[in-house]
Amino acid sequence: MLKFPVLIVGAGPVGVMAAHMLSGLGVPSLVVERRLERSTAPKAHAVNSRTLEICEQVGIPARSIRQAGAAAEQAGWVHFVTDLAGTSFGSLPYERQGDTALADTPFPLINIAQPLFENLLSEHLESCPDVSIWRGCELIEYAETEAGIIATVQMRGASQPVQIASQYIIAADGAGSTMRKLAGVALEGLANLDHFLMIHFEADLSKLVEGRPGVLHFLLNQENSGVLICYEAQKTWVLMHSYDPTQETLADYDQARTHALVEQAVGKSISDLKIRNISPWSMCAEVAQSYRKGRIFFAGDAAHRFPPTGGLGLNTGIADAHNLTWKLARVLNGIGSDALLDSYQAERRPVAEINTTQSLENASTLLHLLAALFKGEGAQAEAHFLARKAAPEKYPEIAEAVELQRAHFDSFNLQIGYRYTSDALINPAPQAQSADVPTSHYIPTYAVGVRLPHWWIEQDGTRQSSHVLLSPTTFTLWLDEAALPLFTAEQKSSSAFNLVVQGRDFSDPDTSWAARTGLEETGALLVRPDGHIAWRCETLPKNPSAYTEERIDEILAAMPAPIESENKE
Repeated sequence: MLKFPVLIVGAGPVGVMAAHMLSGLGVPSLVVERRLERSTAPKAHAVNSRTLEICEQVGIPARSIRQAGAAAEQAGWVHFVTDLAGTSFGSLPYERQGDTALADTPFPLINIAQPLFENLLSEHLESCPDVSIWRGCELIEYAETEAGIIATVQMRGASQPVQIASQYIIAADGAGSTMRKLAGVALEGLANLDHFLMIHFEADLSKLVEGRPGVLHFLLNQENSGVLICYEAQKTWVLMHSYDPTQETLADYDQARTHALVEQAVGKSISDLKIRNISPWSMCAEVAQSYRKGRIFFAGDAAHRFPPTGGLGLNTGIADAHNLTWKLARVLNGIGSDALLDSYQAERRPVAEINTTQSLENASTLLHLLAALFKGEGAQAEAHFLARKAAPEKYPEIAEAVELQRAHFDSFNLQIGYRYTSDALINPAPQAQSADVPTSHYIPTYAVGVRLPHWWIEQDGTRQSSHVLLSPTTFTLWLDEAALPLFTAEQKSSSAFNLVVQGRDFSDPDTSWAARTGLEETGALLVRPDGHIAWRCETLPKNPSAYTEERIDEILAAMPAPIESENKE
């Protein structure tokens, strides 16, 4: 029987990132993946600012991901058109990909095909000697004991299954998660909202979109509505085509029909068209009832299935792994309680619920645009649409319906402004409800539960993001140099946290510590390994190291004490 501290099921971006993060925390893992090869279908395309920040923090350079993706001037727009070469009903910016985002993040969102993103993650994983990946290997059953989990896996071509002993399993095996089904964890929400065919094709359409570049092209016509996604204008495209599994099957889409659908969507014949993948999928809006079942933790699409409207799925999964892995490492090292692992669900499930609500809202607002363009039946409906196609500027309801889509393509606050509430934080604010969370409007705050905001600092004469001082492996106490004498007088160093001091380790050219954080000069912020603020101390006591260690112990026990009533002396 083979033994690993953590078994990861699924070698998609979430599973690979979880393995990479665990390796950085000194925890070996085994990743099992039922597919022999990675899928070549483009799938997700938006890697948002928070995901890039996380990659940078754990040693995967965000710059390399951005360099491999599409330039903002090519992928910075969404168009509402009859077909790719046809009439435009309006356009909107696609997220914040330019310099305007740099006040709040060092890395604006980038569009990159999921296989290319996965390749970059896997290349970095190869340098992790304590990670093993078995492809063509399927988990078929498991049994949980007091000492851990015994999983039975079947390697393709092998005559006998293999048993693997681990302390914990991370189930990152996708929307159809086998682990979730074996564990008996149900999904809550709306299943099978709609059905589509993903038609992945190759063609050089760069000349066609030269004057109207963009990443998404919503096709609004009477014959072939859908969405064209541009990954690389010179080569890689996807057509999302409506599909009714009760009336048709994949076999109905032969090469002739598929070619015709693509050319209809593009609006012209294509001499170099090559169909690469065709696969059906169902749009769902569901969240797992539980993110934990004993020693099993669900992450990524195994934990939540969003409509693609908003591009939140992959990115939410990466943040799941970021939240979970440091907690597993602490528990495996014997310095964190089992209750700390319960905080994973308490913190991440509300984020998924908010993102699900917004993804559904994004999908529903598209109905306003359809209502503006399509009305009536038969000849009346055709005349209605043709009139608007001929002169869309004459119909203000079209521009109004396009404007309603803006939040769909500007979810900046959902990407970087989410906040946690759990017992692994000290005195967090109550959990915000979906209706109270703005989609786009992000305001940096230094409240407990948020990720430490980005701001531009100076370090050794170089302009840097404040995030370069975050540690992915340990707690960090941030303070002003005015509080440093308290530590000197204490004559005690701590291995439980790093000390980051404004005025000693970096300077803030824009404002003072007190003005930025709202704390006293002798106040401090305790930041967890995932970058989230775990504790705000208005003013440090005379024994700051010992006092901070007590707070860290409370966080790792996930049993916060009433700080205000304690004697800080």
